[in-house]
Amino acid sequence: MTEHNAGRGGRYTRINRPLKLLGFWIFSSKIEAVRAERTIKRLPPEEKLALLETTSLNELELLCHFS
Repeated sequence: MTEHNAGRGGRYTRINRPLKLLGFWIFSSKIEAVRAERTIKRLPPEEKLALLETTSLNELELLCHFS
């Protein structure tokens, strides 16, 4: 985050700097992470914020397997 906000890092984040990290999850494989990212990006903002408030990955895992 520090590098991105300083203007270094990926091209997209050099122009569109992230403000702050709201949350993160750890996945056992890249495939699972990409599937989760795709699913989360499709959610409306209210559901994304609700997902951040969950403490387990159960809801996220269900979303990814059935999307």
